[in-house]
Amino acid sequence: MSTEEIQVNSLSESDEESRKLYSVWSRFHPLIFIPGWIAVFVPTIFMLKGLIDFIKRTNGSTRLLGYVMFGTVLFGISLLIIRVVEYLIDMKKVDAPI
Repeated sequence: MSTEEIQVNSLSESDEESRKLYSVWSRFHPLIFIPGWIAVFVPTIFMLKGLIDFIKRTNGSTRLLGYVMFGTVLFGISLLIIRVVEYLIDMKKVDAPI
């Protein structure tokens, strides 16, 4: 094994350790952010309910616009859920023993 390989291996291990030690997510517990998630999800559910009522009461191009808005909101929710799951997975990796 050459010295370059040893240096590369030691650098990658130290980078991984520093990532675990100094990660932004390691300073906070996920339960702190749950009220923030609720503050996002509850109004979103109300918005979806309003869009469903809007779609039921309209017709023509206005109904089509309602479907477009509904799809956009669902897409935004899916992106938010993906970010929350990534955050929780990152927290699990940081808390895992070395």
